[in-house]
Amino acid sequence: MKKIWFMMLMMCAVGAFMACSSDEDENAQSNPVSGVSVPATGKIGNEVIIRGTGFTASDIAIYLENAEKDRFKMEASFNNAGASFSVPFTVAVGTYSVVLVQGTNEWVLGAITLNGADNPVMALLMPDTFVAPGTEVLLGGNGYEAGDKLELLLENATPIEISAITITDSGLKFTVPATCTEGEYVVNLVRGVNSWELGKMTVQKVRRVKSIVAGASQMGLDVTLNLSYDAEGRLNSIVSEDGMKWDLSYGKNLIATASALSGTPLEFILDESGKVTKASAVDAYDDTETYNIWTYEGDYLSSIVNTGEWYAGLNLENIYEKGNLVNLDAFQIVYEYDKDALKVAPNTIEPGIALQLAVLIMAKEDTAIAFLCGITGKTSGKVPTEMKVVSGFTPEGEPTYTAQSITSSKEGEVLKMVTEGYQAEITYEVAE
Repeated sequence: MKKIWFMMLMMCAVGAFMACSSDEDENAQSNPVSGVSVPATGKIGNEVIIRGTGFTASDIAIYLENAEKDRFKMEASFNNAGASFSVPFTVAVGTYSVVLVQGTNEWVLGAITLNGADNPVMALLMPDTFVAPGTEVLLGGNGYEAGDKLELLLENATPIEISAITITDSGLKFTVPATCTEGEYVVNLVRGVNSWELGKMTVQKVRRVKSIVAGASQMGLDVTLNLSYDAEGRLNSIVSEDGMKWDLSYGKNLIATASALSGTPLEFILDESGKVTKASAVDAYDDTETYNIWTYEGDYLSSIVNTGEWYAGLNLENIYEKGNLVNLDAFQIVYEYDKDALKVAPNTIEPGIALQLAVLIMAKEDTAIAFLCGITGKTSGKVPTEMKVVSGFTPEGEPTYTAQSITSSKEGEVLKMVTEGYQAEITYEVAE
């Protein structure tokens, strides 16, 4: 009898348990999607596609959840074949659970490992010259977005974050903080919690030329010049060790001096940006040739010509190409640059002009002074690595060239350049 009662009690307990379980199952909502396939890997910034059916159910959302249970809602699109979303840059690299949420119910659909995003910047172009603290810099390329930031990293220094950027048709502009110390910085682009190294940028304080030693040994010419500046940083005196001297005075859009060779008054007429547009022609023969005319393409000098009918001096044309001094046609010289060329202090005297300075002073004194004054527009930021000199002509009259390497070195504030027949040494100082 006891056994019968015991069995009856067990059957009642089981029945009650099954009844309770049935009630809970009826209250729980079933997963609206089925046949789900979550990709094993993806990339930050790229699209993720989840295959399956049922994603057209109402009021559903997809979240990514990391190991710390932080969740990130995806801006997902749903259709009969599944769901898709782009992983935002606010999500870090790592493995995430893909969670489907509908109302108060949720289901884990699978897991995905997100790898780092590809660099979003295409046709990237870093500055290839020194940049000064407090100046504006352009990083070329496209793919920059509003909200991007930059991070400047100098070895053994606290990273510098720059959020004030301007996106243009040609790239991204920002101002180098005036507090930046000199050195080579790694430039990172920061978007959300992701970053990419764009390249390296060398910061250097503004320099000016303190002295130049230049020679053209094959012509028996050499010159040593010492330069001094006024309180406003303008060149006010050029003195050579062999007794030549130019004292410069300044007026509105005008610089005046006198020829150290003949005593003839010289003047330089400047435009509003400070570039020389007319300069006295010391090699003129009559009043119709008083001035040489200086023209520019953008910020770079393109020609120095004299339109006088009887002018017998030196004209210069096609001077700059792609931001570098290449052609001194009046001297029958062409310069070449390679990717490993040394950088020089920007907007000081052209290295290629410094190599020819001894000749230039004798042949075209006004041009030499203009380059020393820094009123010739933007200059090359690199030292030429090769000089081509005209060695003959083809039957059609085209010049043929002999190439000779330029050996250059920079130690401290001294840049040295040597090539066959020419040499120059430029000593810089920090501009006050």
